[in-house]
Amino acid sequence: MQASLFLILMLMTAVAAHGEIYTWEDESGQKHFSDTPVHGSELYSGGTMNTMHNPANNLGSLRKEVRYRQLGTSMMVSGRVNRIPVDFVVDTGAGLVVIPPAVARRAHIPLDGAVAVELQTANGRVKVPMVVVEKLEIGSLTARGISAAVQDIKGDGRTGLLGMNFLRSYKMTVDHNRSMLYLEPR
Repeated sequence: MQASLFLILMLMTAVAAHGEIYTWEDESGQKHFSDTPVHGSELYSGGTMNTMHNPANNLGSLRKEVRYRQLGTSMMVSGRVNRIPVDFVVDTGAGLVVIPPAVARRAHIPLDGAVAVELQTANGRVKVPMVVVEKLEIGSLTARGISAAVQDIKGDGRTGLLGMNFLRSYKMTVDHNRSMLYLEPR
């Protein structure tokens, strides 16, 4: 008796757990998936799926693409500090974002009174001013009020480091074939 009751419960659970996934494309050509059919949707028939249509929790739509360019062994991304263009080396070994002094001046970030911090660099320990950047933009991603060290890392006055105090907020995937970084909020 217990075995047949257990079998019935297992079958009911399996039937209740079965669901279908539907897919459709919107006007912009973006593909959507949902467990609820909408007008014009088709039954999804397999393949990989990284997005579920759920307006309250659509994590796939939060993933941002950032194009990078290879410069020697470095991945470079374009960004802005308070609307001033900056080239950043993507550096998962750097704890902080680093901006050059020329960018800090152009972005109206005061260095007078900034606290000096000691950083370990490839060339040894250095003391540099620590500032707060009002707005840091990388592609369509924006960080506000992020700490940055001020140091000229390449001598060109326009190259900085994109360090872990920015990157740790994202799961980063690198697509070398497309020269693309995919950043998803953690």
